[in-house]
Amino acid sequence: MVTGTEPGSRTMWLLLPLLLLVVPVSSADITGPEEAKGLEQGWLEVQCRYAPGWETYKKWWCRGADLGSCKILVKTNGSEQEAKENRVSIRDDQTSRTFTVTMKALRREDTGVYWCGIERPGVDPRSRVNVIIGPECRHSWSIGV
Repeated sequence: MVTGTEPGSRTMWLLLPLLLLVVPVSSADITGPEEAKGLEQGWLEVQCRYAPGWETYKKWWCRGADLGSCKILVKTNGSEQEAKENRVSIRDDQTSRTFTVTMKALRREDTGVYWCGIERPGVDPRSRVNVIIGPECRHSWSIGV
C-alpha cells in the first residue's frame, strides 16, 4: 500500500483541484449561430447566449480558424456598456444573458471563422461562428399595381 494515496488522504484531496482544471468547459456555457451571412457594405449582427453565472465576465469576439491564432477584435469590460473597435462593436445584455456583436461596412475579406467567448481563468467558454459576406446587391426592384 502506498502511503498518502488512500481515499480520504491529504494527497488525494490536493489532486482534486488539479483534475478540475483539466475538465473541459461545457459547450452549453455559450452558444452562437453556426453561420452568419451579410452583404458587402452592409452590417451583420451575431447574438451569443450564455448560461447563468457568466453575467459579469468579459465577453469577446475574435477571428481565426483556431483559438491559438484567434485575434480578439472587441471585448466588453464585464459590464453592459457597449465597446467598439474600428468596425466592430459588442454589447452585453446581462438580463437576457445575450451579447450582441455588430460588424459594419462589411467587406468580402471579412468572410472567415470567428468565435464568441467569455474570458475566465483557464479555458474560455467559446462558440465558433462561420461568417460569410456576399457581394453587394445591386438590383433595383419596382413593384407596380
